[in-house]
Amino acid sequence: MAIRKRGSKSTSRSARSSPSGATPDAATAQLDAVFHALADHTRRRVIALLREAGELKVGDIAHVFVMSLNGVSKHLKVLEAAGLVRREVRGREHWLSVAWAGLQPAHGWLSSHEPFWRGRLDALAQHFESDPKPKRRKSNPTKSKKTKTKKRDSQ
Repeated sequence: MAIRKRGSKSTSRSARSSPSGATPDAATAQLDAVFHALADHTRRRVIALLREAGELKVGDIAHVFVMSLNGVSKHLKVLEAAGLVRREVRGREHWLSVAWAGLQPAHGWLSSHEPFWRGRLDALAQHFESDPKPKRRKSNPTKSKKTKTKKRDSQ
């Protein structure tokens, strides 16, 4: 375990080495950044708002959430760093829109796992279709119910 001096900054998420000890390549770091950004419900909501509106000002996004402008700004920076949001400065206003190309790494990774999951889900469906009547267990009275009954009878 590395010891940090007080006040020193920690290593960024993308610069850390993986559990195997290897430093991730650029594509892996980008994929990690996308999944990290999408892991938070606030950031997913920002993406949804931008999807519906096309583009919004930072202040308009901040009004939707019950948090400070500074808090929303931090979420937006994470989305920008992941390549999921594009910012355009027009005068004093910052306009944001979704950068759909930023989702390509995640889409590609998920698509590569689709054959496995499709096969597993097809096998599960086949299992349920072959045995339409699930077997139910007969419920046995628990000891606590018997004990309560005995106590009532003895009173």
